[in-house]
Amino acid sequence: MSRYNLSPNKEYADLIVTVGWDAPMQTYFGQVADPDADGEDDDLVLWVGTASHEIPTIDRLAELVSDYAVIAMDVREKLHADYVASLDRGPTPLQRFGRTFFK
Repeated sequence: MSRYNLSPNKEYADLIVTVGWDAPMQTYFGQVADPDADGEDDDLVLWVGTASHEIPTIDRLAELVSDYAVIAMDVREKLHADYVASLDRGPTPLQRFGRTFFK
């Protein structure tokens, strides 16, 4: 799994915006967290890409997090490289087994 922090849009400067590629789930994901929120469960403002194959493209991921941040070209290139690298590896037997629980 890869993770990259983005610079949030001006109006959300206090939030933490993270995107990445989840190879076992074969999806891109995005998270927006509020570090000042009370409680463990209250800190996530947005969490997308939690289901297998949910977000198949970087463009779709960019749409989903666009209210909070822009995915810069260098991060897009890294995300694409992470995706390509995962094609060579394929899921491990444990990851294939785990997918039966997360469809």
